[in-house]
Amino acid sequence: MQIHQNLSAAYDTQYASGATAWRETGAKYKVKHIEEVTASKHFKHILEVGAGDGAVLAHLEKAKIADKLSAVEISAEGIAHIRQRKLTTLQDLQLFDGYVLAYPDAEFEAVVCTHVIEHVEHPRLLLREIKRVSQYQIFEIPIDFSWKIDQKTDHFLGYGHINIYTPALFRFLLLSEGFEILHELHTISAPELWRMEARIQKQKMPALAYQKWYAMNYLKRTLWHLKPAFSRKRNPDAYTVFCKASEKEIKIF
Repeated sequence: MQIHQNLSAAYDTQYASGATAWRETGAKYKVKHIEEVTASKHFKHILEVGAGDGAVLAHLEKAKIADKLSAVEISAEGIAHIRQRKLTTLQDLQLFDGYVLAYPDAEFEAVVCTHVIEHVEHPRLLLREIKRVSQYQIFEIPIDFSWKIDQKTDHFLGYGHINIYTPALFRFLLLSEGFEILHELHTISAPELWRMEARIQKQKMPALAYQKWYAMNYLKRTLWHLKPAFSRKRNPDAYTVFCKASEKEIKIF
């Protein structure tokens, strides 16, 4: 099984311009979520699956979450940018086909896989490989779902989101693949990220469309913070989950 022939080329193009402020800032908060969902657990060796341009790796190293880091990425351009970072704890870096992890069983204490599964054509195949090579797993996905999601197909496909999840649907996927869920975290974009996104959208949208977008998102953020904790789980911007590989066999029927 291999990734779609256009996917690697698309990410090469995305990373060609180098690190962006958006990716660097987003990576900072992804690592904050990792620290929170794992209760700042320290790991001996972490593999990042889908490492992009290395922004998350850099913040993992800065946070001293693991003694050693390794990474796999489908984009050659992404690999080149990771190497340019000269991370001192990075032990191994591989270009991979999107599915096969060329490591022995239980090679890593943990795998980090953030904002990747929504891009994967056959997510169960990748999840099984991640489970095979690691004891613990940390996943984060964006929550793109809305009741009008079918009217936004071109929008989400435009940046590679081919799978749409709610927290419950992603939990079902993990549980049905034999992962044991240890802890979960529901978050809304930090104010710093929200302001950056607003500036980006203002440059892309006609004035009236931007005003509508801003009002709707401002209202969502305001109401989200006013909700009780249990209600916030229904519509976060991101869902982070800390898992453990169980010994359950996959049962279909």
